[in-house]
Amino acid sequence: MFDMGLFQSLKNLSRWSAPNEVLTPIRSPWSSSDLVKVVIADLEGVERLDMSRSVAMMVPSVARGRGLICGLLSRHPLTLTDENGPTGPAGWMVSTQTAQSPRMRMLWTFDDLIFSGVSVWAVDRDGDDEVIDGLRIPPDKWTLTDGELVVDGRKPRPDEVCIFEGPQEGLVVIAERTIRAALDIEKAWANRVKVPVPLVALHGTDANFELTPEEAADLVAKW
Repeated sequence: MFDMGLFQSLKNLSRWSAPNEVLTPIRSPWSSSDLVKVVIADLEGVERLDMSRSVAMMVPSVARGRGLICGLLSRHPLTLTDENGPTGPAGWMVSTQTAQSPRMRMLWTFDDLIFSGVSVWAVDRDGDDEVIDGLRIPPDKWTLTDGELVVDGRKPRPDEVCIFEGPQEGLVVIAERTIRAALDIEKAWANRVKVPVPLVALHGTDANFELTPEEAADLVAKW
């Protein structure tokens, strides 16, 4: 149990206070699928680098898509809903006493859902157990394995956190092959720019046909 409560211990945490890295898979780091990736990489003889948010953001289309989605959706605050429909946002949804503004809190929550499929908040409650404030926790400060959440090395109480789960796993899992392929294409293009004229080796296939030095030079020039 936290001595001063999870929310109070993280209250001054901002987006920039710690790295925001997301490795794959965030839901279960020791899943069999991760071991399969290692085996396949060894069999194919290719270098295997851990897929992460920072690697995915190196793909221009991913970065642009993330910017459009998070930038647009973060303008709209959360809202309360009952059996009759939306009732409007609560005070803590549009204001906060933490170092994160409500918009940045939502922006990075959507970022988490895009790349890892899960986002975690620390929440503060009043005497009636009603939520009065929320703080998005950077992924490098928590792990969620087989349904067990650990924040900053400790297990929080259920009333101290709110877990947002997306409709599917994040891009670092479901789009790993596509992201790597995009980076490989960019790498090949960059190498071609560095060496615009490819090296070519010309070989004669007729063992009975020998070119004179002059003929060989003329063939190379024509090529």
